[in-house]
Amino acid sequence: MAEVSKQDIVERQRQFLHDLSSQLMIAMGMVETTQIIMTREARTDEATRLGKAQVALGKMSDMLKTHRQEIKVLMEELKNSQ
Repeated sequence: MAEVSKQDIVERQRQFLHDLSSQLMIAMGMVETTQIIMTREARTDEATRLGKAQVALGKMSDMLKTHRQEIKVLMEELKNSQ
C-alpha cells in the first residue's frame, strides 16, 4: 500500500466535510420546505417534529463548520511546515 502524506489525509478530510455539508444542506432545505407546508395545512404535530429535526440539522451544520475551520488551520500549518 502506498504511503499517504499527512497533507493528503487532511485534504481528504476537507473534501469529505464538503461533500457531507452539501448533503446536509439539501436535507435542511427539504425539512424547512416540508415544515412550511405542514404549518400551512395546520398539521402542527408534524410541523413541530420537523422543527425539532431542523434544530438538530442546524447543530450538525454548526459542528461541521467548526470542524472545517479546524481542518483549514491544520492545512495551513502543514503548508507552512514544508
